[in-house]
Amino acid sequence: QPFAFRKGHPIKTRIGVHTGVANVGNFGSDNRVDYTAIGENINLASRIEGLNKHLKTNILISAETRKQAGEALGHNRFLGHFRLSGFEKTVGIFELLQPDHPFIKDSALQQNFDAAREKHDQGDMTSAVQMFSAIQEKALHDGPTLFYLKRCQSILYGAIPTSTPDQIVINEK
Repeated sequence: QPFAFRKGHPIKTRIGVHTGVANVGNFGSDNRVDYTAIGENINLASRIEGLNKHLKTNILISAETRKQAGEALGHNRFLGHFRLSGFEKTVGIFELLQPDHPFIKDSALQQNFDAAREKHDQGDMTSAVQMFSAIQEKALHDGPTLFYLKRCQSILYGAIPTSTPDQIVINEK
């Protein structure tokens, strides 16, 4: 459920969380100083936040964050491995789910999503398209399902060449 601002207008937020060491403090020159956090882990969190736009999600976390937090995070689902701009290695990404999310209400949807994502990762785009289409009929506005469905169709029709479908490259923030 989106946060409400004035007069019931929703506020759209996107959050990216990663766990790691960062430099935090006052940085700058004699003329201008900012209290901020910098470092590779901060950049990765920022890229994860930007990934929300592509997946039409609100809160994404890295596999490292999920590992460190364990069950304290509540309901979440694995969305795949993504190679984000500025990083050589892929990052496992999880979505934190709201209590009213269709995948929580219907556990078969989650199982089907995992199976469809595995077909995608194996390069079986025909099966993945069929499976993601069936999920999309039950969860019309699920962003990750729509992302994968469009991606699989693009690969099938040659719009996206791929030699490693299990590594999704996102080049923009």
